[in-house]
Amino acid sequence: MDNPSMFAAGESLLPVEGDPRRQAVAASLRGYAYQLYVSALAWVGLKSGDVLHLEVAEDYAVLAGKHLKGVQVKDTAKSSTLTINNQDVLDALDSFVDLVERNPSRTVQLHYLTTSEIGRERDKGDQVNGEAVLFYWRKAAAVEDVEPLRKALLNSGASTRLKKFITLRTNEQLREDLLRRVHWDTGEPPLADIQAQLAASLVEFASDWLRLSPGDCATLPEAVLARVLDAVVQPNSSRSLSLAELLALCEKAGRTSLPNATLESLMAMLSPSGTTGQLQLGARAVFEPETTCPAIDALLPRTQLTDAVSASLKICGVVF
Repeated sequence: MDNPSMFAAGESLLPVEGDPRRQAVAASLRGYAYQLYVSALAWVGLKSGDVLHLEVAEDYAVLAGKHLKGVQVKDTAKSSTLTINNQDVLDALDSFVDLVERNPSRTVQLHYLTTSEIGRERDKGDQVNGEAVLFYWRKAAAVEDVEPLRKALLNSGASTRLKKFITLRTNEQLREDLLRRVHWDTGEPPLADIQAQLAASLVEFASDWLRLSPGDCATLPEAVLARVLDAVVQPNSSRSLSLAELLALCEKAGRTSLPNATLESLMAMLSPSGTTGQLQLGARAVFEPETTCPAIDALLPRTQLTDAVSASLKICGVVF
């Protein structure tokens, strides 16, 4: 052939070479995506009266009465294990002390949620009795001697504020005020599993509260994530979400609206008289005051359903 390159791989099939530093940007975006999904899961898990704060106290925080749970989210399984020498760990501990000082009337807890596993410090002098510091942390939070952990923390790169917090407390006070209030939630699932978990949780949530079918819930993850992201970029005072707002969002996403003219046409077609205003099915109207419906005795209580109806009624003003 005159042109031997005719059947060679085209330019569109060749790999694109770029600056390797952009891989760090991709990792950061993946980490932020992980944080958004975990924050969305926390929203779905709220109880009545709880408030989810985003990027105000930690990556997110749940305020339930006088209890404040801050959560830091890290998708770092591919890059590192967790040791007391990790700067992220030291920063989290300093952040916990700051959160306690800013919220003196609340019981504060911090959860460090990460895909990484706990690792043992390289230098034996940094370990506690030959163990990883964070492994021993869990033991000391229960019953083990606190003193070896105190020494390890004071010998680490901890901030001046954290060291002062430690020094001012006895071993039992340190166990109660720090070790039992900071939790290392390691080995968390990867992003793909969190995405599946969010979708499944929303199906259960919308089914229980709004009686939506799984098919009606297909678009809920995207809608919930969009609302979480929108809240994150708002001013501090607006970065909060509630259970009532989640109910309203799910109800709207699972609803199909019709123009008034279309509804009137359907009502006219189904009405024996051909008139609009009331949709007649047999002898009884579909739209009629509840006071005209006959009372029924000996009903079984359906608390979950009535709670869901009441919540929808408060949000939407009408229930079908």
